[in-house]
Amino acid sequence: MDILLRKQGGIVGMKKIIEIIISTLLIGTMILSTFPVSVLSSYTTNINNNISKIKVYNIHNLRSYLIDRLNKYRNEFLSLNKVEKINGDLFNGRSDWSPYERVSTESSATSTGSFITSDSTGNVYVVWQDDTNYSGCGSNYHIFYKMKPSGGNWTTTEVVSSGSSNDSESASIAVGPDGTVYVTWDEFTNTTNNVFYRTKPAGGNWTPTECISLQSCEYSALASICVDHEGNVHAAMTGLDSSYNSFIYYKMKPAGGNWTPEELVTYDSPGQPFLPTVAVDSKGTIHIAWMETTNAGYNGNIFYKIKPSGGNWTHAEQVSDSSMLGIYQSLAIDTDDNVHVTWSDLSSNPSYFMDIDYRMKSKNGSWSDIETLSPYAYAMKSQISAGPNGSVSVIFDDLDFGSMTYEIFYRTKPMGGEWTNAEIITDDFNQDAVFPSLTVNSSGIAHATWEDAYSANIYYKHSNHVNSPPATPAAPNGPDHGVITTTYTFSAVTTDSDGDNISYFFDWGDGTHSNWVGPYASGAIATAMHTWSQARTYLVKVKAKDQNGAETDWSPTHAITILTPILTIEAFKGGRGINAVLKNVGNATATNVSWNIDIVGKHIFYGAHSTGHLASLAPGNSTKILNTALLLGFGKITINAAATCAEGVTASKGGTGFLVLIFVIGVK
Repeated sequence: MDILLRKQGGIVGMKKIIEIIISTLLIGTMILSTFPVSVLSSYTTNINNNISKIKVYNIHNLRSYLIDRLNKYRNEFLSLNKVEKINGDLFNGRSDWSPYERVSTESSATSTGSFITSDSTGNVYVVWQDDTNYSGCGSNYHIFYKMKPSGGNWTTTEVVSSGSSNDSESASIAVGPDGTVYVTWDEFTNTTNNVFYRTKPAGGNWTPTECISLQSCEYSALASICVDHEGNVHAAMTGLDSSYNSFIYYKMKPAGGNWTPEELVTYDSPGQPFLPTVAVDSKGTIHIAWMETTNAGYNGNIFYKIKPSGGNWTHAEQVSDSSMLGIYQSLAIDTDDNVHVTWSDLSSNPSYFMDIDYRMKSKNGSWSDIETLSPYAYAMKSQISAGPNGSVSVIFDDLDFGSMTYEIFYRTKPMGGEWTNAEIITDDFNQDAVFPSLTVNSSGIAHATWEDAYSANIYYKHSNHVNSPPATPAAPNGPDHGVITTTYTFSAVTTDSDGDNISYFFDWGDGTHSNWVGPYASGAIATAMHTWSQARTYLVKVKAKDQNGAETDWSPTHAITILTPILTIEAFKGGRGINAVLKNVGNATATNVSWNIDIVGKHIFYGAHSTGHLASLAPGNSTKILNTALLLGFGKITINAAATCAEGVTASKGGTGFLVLIFVIGVK
């Protein structure tokens, strides 16, 4: 891909590329898709006047400018050397997405900046900003809302924002465990920018609008909210002081309580942090990621920090490593509390392209290497969402070189696995599809929204594919009998109706297991080995899981009886030297049997140590062992005999006697 893109990069001058990408992707991405012009302008200009003078562009004009530049970019640059898709297999999806639906059916003007979420029962909720004069709300921008019950149809559009004559933008939505919907948004006035908040209980009505702006800042904007499993609401937002320095703050509303005072999150930030994203894990730890520009201008990266439950904010960690600009991060916590972040990365190497990059931080671990997820290098915005069984999915827009249109791409990653191939989910949508949003519910159903680049409407589709676990395997195949300390191989096989790769987990019946073995292709035989140390019957079983984390039940068991040899040394006999009987009284053959007889005394001249070896000794069989060398000496002696076999079984016996030259008498 890099070689291909470098070839494309030589078609027009570098200045042209920089101008197009920075002007369209940077400005368009940050402002068009729910980024308030009022805040961005404070970073890109040095106007130190009233914030009303900073908001010099409206969303509609800026959006028209963006689409115009996208068309010029495509027609003047990419179409000069049209190429086919890099790899046709890259887009072979299996998710069987539904036909697209228009969500903004009551809108007649500009609909943009959608944000989607879902609850545990499969209901879907969407907010966006719209300047349709709907139900008399006025032609300025307001926050619109719709809900789609599981298996049902979209409800009628509702206006969430306050009805003010000022623009309302940058909506964020979350749903609690009891089905309560929570929405925040920005609202610009002639003097400041505030963050507002409303809730809607399941089956109820919207609560009165509440201003949750920061008390310690001149301006509040860009709120992100989430709800934990106890119903506590968490919000992060950008605050600006009178000199337009920016900060990230956090506040929380306990279930049934009031908002806490704001906490400064970015106390250790040297640059200008903004655009926060907040999430909470199962232990109540708060996670916040944000973009931070340098004080010098456009260069910036993604940063992250946490606040453990009952603890303090950690120091900031830099997540991205952009040579120019990392922006528009998305944050998700999976069901195992691993952290996942995606972002848009504008790089000067090789030719000022925008990629979607990804990193994961395992719980209590370190960050993974950066991965690029977008197949081409003209992506703009991504969103990552956690699914069941530790899986995560990501959605993003990118310019498809095959169709020469902007498409919405989707990928998923099972816990401990690799990203699936990218699939285009808007292959039935014959327009430029941009600025997607994603939620994956607890059943693994992905729900996506996006907007078209021209008529500015919100569209939706969902994955029909419900990932099915593999078929429960039959009992593992292996021996029925074995011997202690010997390693045995067991095998298992099953199939997956989705064609997913399969991993296997063997339970050996002795309190140990194999860990996950694989992955193997569906229908391929998996093997694992185990050694038992004690003699008894063990019940071996196995289960399987597919690459998306869906597990089977346990298989029927396979009984293996582990046998053991038992060695004994019978009573010593004297005479000319010492002899005894070594016998296997166990139920398994003893192999590689070694024995020794040691005689200790003050006057032993010769033959004090003797050894012997047997290849095997079957159950019930015995053999005579004796000192093999001439025993010569005089006086009282101590006799010690020992035997061992490859199975780790040992036997020993001691005795005494009296040695008269070469004869032993009085043995006992």
